Amino acid sequence: MFKVQFFSQASLIIGIPVITILLFYSKKNRNNIFLAFSLANIWYALLLNILNDNLLILEYPAMMRTGNISVFLFFPFLFFYTRGAFFPGVFFKKTDLFYFLPLLIYLIDMSPFFFSDPNYKISIYRPRLNDPSFALKINEGWINFVGFELLLRYFSGLFFWILQIQIIWKYWKNHLVHKRPENKIVFWHILFLTFT
Repeated sequence: MFKVQFFSQASLIIGIPVITILLFYSKKNRNNIFLAFSLANIWYALLLNILNDNLLILEYPAMMRTGNISVFLFFPFLFFYTRGAFFPGVFFKKTDLFYFLPLLIYLIDMSPFFFSDPNYKISIYRPRLNDPSFALKINEGWINFVGFELLLRYFSGLFFWILQIQIIWKYWKNHLVHKRPENKIVFWHILFLTFT
């Protein structure tokens, strides 16, 4: 348990300068902004895991059940980064707003919980912290289908994973991957991010 917490906390500390560098020192490659947003969402989800593990989340009721928000943001931003890295010139299109539809569904579904009183949130959340599967049992929303949020998260992730694999496949077929070493580095970097 100590090792997991140590690595989680170390990741949080290292994540701050990495995200900052990507955000503010990437004028040459504005595509890195998407990678920074993607990593920031992983950072936030990791922070919530630490707060849940240490029961400190009870002191921050506004953060309860917001971990899925970061998951629904992580996938589109990683996809935008992958697309922009392999096919420069495509930054953000109006149609890309469609990719945030799962997030919108989640926000609408969970709005009663998000706007509820902090004491109510704590009373609902506290008993579940002792249950290892509490993160998977979301039933505070309007949609009364048990596991709906989890299915939405997995289908959303699978959808973006397939999109990224398609982009990687198209790029792999391009002969420039084999001729230029810097293309190979980008290719393997994004392949690693996609499968991770």
